Amino acid sequence: MKSWFWILTSVTLVALGGCGSDDTDTVSSLAWSRVNLDVEVFGEASGPMLSVTAGGPGLVAVGFTQADNAPVWTSPDGTDWTPVPYDETALGEKPGLESVTAGGPGFVAVGYPFGGRAVVWTSPDGTSWSNVSLDDDITADAGMVGVTSGGPGIVAVGHAKDHAAVWTSPDGITWSQVPHDDSIFGRDDTQMSAVTAGGPGFVAVGSLRGPGPDSAAVWTSPDGITWSQVPRDQDVFPDNTQMWHVATGGPGLVAVGTAGDDAAVWTSSDGITWSRVPHDQELFGGQGEQVMAGVTSGGPGLVAVGSDGTNAAVWTSVDGIAWSRTPHDEDTFGGAANQEMRSVTSGGPGLVAVGLDNPNLEGDNIAVWIAEG
Repeated sequence: MKSWFWILTSVTLVALGGCGSDDTDTVSSLAWSRVNLDVEVFGEASGPMLSVTAGGPGLVAVGFTQADNAPVWTSPDGTDWTPVPYDETALGEKPGLESVTAGGPGFVAVGYPFGGRAVVWTSPDGTSWSNVSLDDDITADAGMVGVTSGGPGIVAVGHAKDHAAVWTSPDGITWSQVPHDDSIFGRDDTQMSAVTAGGPGFVAVGSLRGPGPDSAAVWTSPDGITWSQVPRDQDVFPDNTQMWHVATGGPGLVAVGTAGDDAAVWTSSDGITWSRVPHDQELFGGQGEQVMAGVTSGGPGLVAVGSDGTNAAVWTSVDGIAWSRTPHDEDTFGGAANQEMRSVTSGGPGLVAVGLDNPNLEGDNIAVWIAEG
């Protein structure tokens, strides 16, 4: 995926009889627009936003920032955004926050600073935040990049040293790490990228380093504490694939990511048996790198967001299996340098996507898109 580790156009979205089929049926009309963010308020090099969730004042987004604010932003409606002021006493060292979920005392955000130590922030309302004190033995040389509510309370995933890792908490405050097992969590740069409540209880996705190149990987758990790795099937999880995100929807679960330089989608009814949506170059390929970075239930059924070369991109599906691509509009999805959508949620006017805009290659700015339908 591209380096991270991160005007109105009306579009009629169609459900295809199969990938690349000419049989169309109008399922929803989404009007996407780019939110105008005041540089005087947010500053240059103010982002990116990496995750967004509904709740609190309306919406809460987290990410990285070099501005004089915490890496948290709130909005009542997806259009008007406010950066959370940075308080070093309450928040500790200003880290990058990779993911946020409603849970614990209200909200829990996880991530890691540039020093490479997992961090947790909590908030009762999305506006007032505190840094959670974590034991060194579960945070050193580690990064939490995905978090969800359920099971013991909160489940976070990421990497610790050179392997995938899981942490759990009953309340967002007290945390423990699931004991490592090479046969389950792998080694040599294996990592989990996202986790959701679904399937047998929880499903996490990421990448597995094997004897050959990396391949997409899935783990499941009934309770967030006991985990199993879904057996590697070369037909479903071929080399040079990566799952970046997973959500409930479609036949049960839908995961999105990359296959080489193209976008890719996988589906499962139970989190254990997976199928890859057949590749269609017109839908999932193109010039440059195509990435699906986030997916959520919404719109016609499912909406995935990411990037198409240097532009933001959106894909939609009724059922998680037949997909269509939202036509590119330069005013909404393009611009100078790079634009990327990293996360999407149902909220605001209908859907809200967040990411980055790198207008001058000197630093990422936060970026927000909204869709009404």
